[in-house]
Amino acid sequence: MTLNRRDFFKVMTGLGIGGFLKPSFADSQYNLLSLNKKFMGKRLILIQLIGGNDGLNTLIPFEDDLYYKNRPKISLEKEKILKLDSNQGLHPSLINMFSLYKEGEVSILQGVGMENPNLSHFRAMDIIETGSASNEFLKTGWLARAFNESKINYDWNGIVLGGGFLGPLRGDNLKSLSLKNLRFFKNSTGKLEKLKIKELSKLSQRNEALTHILQVEKGLQKSTGKFTNKNMMKVDSKGKRFPLKKQVQTALALIKSNPQIPIFVLTIPGFDTHRNQLNRHKVLLENLDQTIKVLSNDLKKMGLWDSSLILTYSEFGRRVAENESLGTDHGTANVFFALGGKVNGGIYGDRPSLKNLDKGNLVYTTDYRSIYDSIQKKWFLLTNKQRTGELIPFI
Repeated sequence: MTLNRRDFFKVMTGLGIGGFLKPSFADSQYNLLSLNKKFMGKRLILIQLIGGNDGLNTLIPFEDDLYYKNRPKISLEKEKILKLDSNQGLHPSLINMFSLYKEGEVSILQGVGMENPNLSHFRAMDIIETGSASNEFLKTGWLARAFNESKINYDWNGIVLGGGFLGPLRGDNLKSLSLKNLRFFKNSTGKLEKLKIKELSKLSQRNEALTHILQVEKGLQKSTGKFTNKNMMKVDSKGKRFPLKKQVQTALALIKSNPQIPIFVLTIPGFDTHRNQLNRHKVLLENLDQTIKVLSNDLKKMGLWDSSLILTYSEFGRRVAENESLGTDHGTANVFFALGGKVNGGIYGDRPSLKNLDKGNLVYTTDYRSIYDSIQKKWFLLTNKQRTGELIPFI
C-alpha cells in the first residue's frame, strides 16, 4: 500500500521538509538494512553540466584546420590550449584538470553520444539520466535500476546536492535525497520530535506506508548527529568566483561523516551557450575546474581519492559551426571526464571527424551507455545486464 498524496504532504508539512524529499522517494518501500559488503567504500560523484557543454571547445583538435574554419571567432588560440598530445588539448581554463591528467588521474572519453540523438533539453536529459535509447522511454534512472537489480542494500543510495531532481537516482526502493545544504538538513530532521504521536497514529491506521516514511526520517535523525562543524571541509577558492562552494562543501562533509553513501550528484547550470560563448564558456569551465580541484585535494587529504570516481556529463554537445550570435546551437557528440586515484588515465574513444558530419553535427563514436556499463561492472562490481555489450577500460 502506498501513501496517498494528501497524507504524504500532511506528514511532510509537519516535518517541515516538503521540498526536501522528492515524491518518488516518499512513494517507495524502504528496507533499512545494513550495508552490503560489496560496496567496499567506493563512491561515484557525478558532475552534471546542464545545458549542453561544448565538447569541441573543451577537448580541442587544434591541428585540424576545419576546427578554425567552422569557428573563426569562437575558436581557441592554439598557443593557449593545454596540449595533451600533438593533436588535441584542453581549454585553458581547465588547469587543474590538466595537472591531474598528467598525473594519470583523468580519463577523457571522447565522441560520446547515441544513435538518433534528441536535441531537446528535457528529452535529452531524460535519456542521459535513465540510460535509455533515443526511442526508449524509461521511468527510472540508470543508477536506480543498477542498485535495484543488484539487490544490494545501502544505508543511503545517493544525495543530489543543490535541491535538484533525483535524475539518475529516481525510482522505487531507493533511499535517495535531494538536499540543499547541511543546515537545512539538520533543521528539517530535528522537527520530527515536534509531531504529535496521536496524529501519526491516525495516519498510520489509514495507510501502512507512513511507517516507511517515519523509519526513513528516524534514519535521517540518526545520521544528522554525525554532521558537526568538524565535518565541514574548508573550501578554498583563492578569490575566484565559486558558485558550487556549498554543494562541494556539503558533499565533502557527508563523505567524511558517512562514507557508506555511494552516489553524489553536483550540478553546474548555464552551458546552453547560444550567444557570446567565448567568455561564458571560459567562466563555466573555470567553475568546473575549481570544483575538480577542491574535490580532488580534499578527498586526497581524507585518504579517499582511490575509492572515489568523479564523472562529468552533459545532455548533449554543440554544433560544429558557430552561429551569428557568436555562440553554438544544440549538437551531438561530446566529451566526458572520469577522475580518481584508480582510473586508467588517457584518452578513450575515436575523435569524431570534422569532415564527415551529420547535418552539421559530429557523429558519435562512443555509446554513452558503455560508460555506465563500465561503472556498474568495473567500479561497483555489479552483475547487471549490459545495455551495449561494450566496456571501456578507463577504470
